Amino acid sequence: IINSENIKNIVREEMNYEFERKAALQKVEDEKRQVLYDEQAKRHVQQMVFIGLSALLLFGIAFLIYSRLQLKKRLTLQRDLAEYEQKALHLQMNPHFVFNCLGSISSFIVQNGTDQAIKYLSKFSKLMRLTLEYSKESLIPIDKEIESLQNYLELEQLRFNNMFEFEITKDPNIEDDMALPPLLLQPFVENSIIHGIVPKKMRGRITVGFKLEGEKLICTVTDDGIGINRSKKLKEASVTVHKSMAMEITRKRLEVIQAVTSRHSQVEIKEITNATGEPAGTRIILHLPVQYANN
Repeated sequence: IINSENIKNIVREEMNYEFERKAALQKVEDEKRQVLYDEQAKRHVQQMVFIGLSALLLFGIAFLIYSRLQLKKRLTLQRDLAEYEQKALHLQMNPHFVFNCLGSISSFIVQNGTDQAIKYLSKFSKLMRLTLEYSKESLIPIDKEIESLQNYLELEQLRFNNMFEFEITKDPNIEDDMALPPLLLQPFVENSIIHGIVPKKMRGRITVGFKLEGEKLICTVTDDGIGINRSKKLKEASVTVHKSMAMEITRKRLEVIQAVTSRHSQVEIKEITNATGEPAGTRIILHLPVQYANN
């Protein structure tokens, strides 16, 4: 009986042990499955977040590229518009310049006779050749602008019987390919002669200078004429008062330069006074951004 009871207890304990062992194994398996499920869920969430961020990044890149392309297109159109406006203003300048030169030739023929008129026409034809050559360009090297001004001033010297002398200077730091719009200074030089030196009725002097100041090209036209204020009064008193188209066009050209380069351009007109405070001339100062002919 005792052995039978012992056998029953042993069997019962073995069954309990086996049951507990299976329960423990099942619990371990359940825990493994739960961990695996949690890992899969976490990985799925990470994948969704990654996909969302990737899509957002791709959309941002696409939008940025589109915006840059649109900006580039707009800037290109603005640049082309400014260039066409520059050429249009230059075409307006050329007829005005030719008209003034032809008027000078007419006056010179009447005043000085055939021989001097032939010399004048020769210089005029050279100047016109240079002008037509430069009219194809929106920018020309400074040396070419100096050559054009040299010819123009020599023509006016002949016309007014050497009533003035002139000098053109250039800063040695100015590079050969630095450039500016053609005929930009000619209207200012013309005003210095017509409205500064000629009314003075005495021999005068005109100085044209080009120099660098940082990122600025400074162009000056200086005369020792009657001064800007007196010149304005004479214009107001004159019966043949007319608005200077060349000066207005030049101001517009400076606005175009500023629009194209996104850098400041301006013109200053100052009256020069002597030690006693009396007018002793006029100085025109153009502040231009440094540009190059190959641009």
